[in-house]
Amino acid sequence: AGILGHLLDHAPLNRVCVESSYGYTSALDRNLEALASAITERAVFAPVEPPFDPAHILLDAAALRAADPASLFNHEAAATTRGVGHTRDVLRSLGFQPILNSRGGVYQRGADSLAFDERHR
Repeated sequence: AGILGHLLDHAPLNRVCVESSYGYTSALDRNLEALASAITERAVFAPVEPPFDPAHILLDAAALRAADPASLFNHEAAATTRGVGHTRDVLRSLGFQPILNSRGGVYQRGADSLAFDERHR
C-alpha cells in the first residue's frame, strides 16, 4: 500500500496493472540479511513457516502443472483476483473512487485519473 501510494503521489503514474506472480519463486533466504530492514520498515516481505498452503505459496509449479494443470490455472486466477481486490482497497484508502466508462473504468481522485487493469496468463 505504501509503495503504490508513493508512486501515485510522486510519479507520473496514470495506469496500474495487476499481474499474477503465483507460482514464481525466488530464493529470498540468500538475501535475508539485506531484506531485514525491508521486513521491519514495510510489510512487503515476511518469512513464512511450513506447512505452506498451495493456494498461496507454490513451491513447484512445474510439478503441479504436470499433475493437475487445471488446479494450477485456478490457483493463479484466484491469486490475480486477490491482488486486484487488494489494489482496489489500496486505491480507495488513498481517496480514489471508481468511475465506470465505456472501456471499463478508471479511478479518480480530484483531477487525478488512473486506469486500472488486470492480466492473467
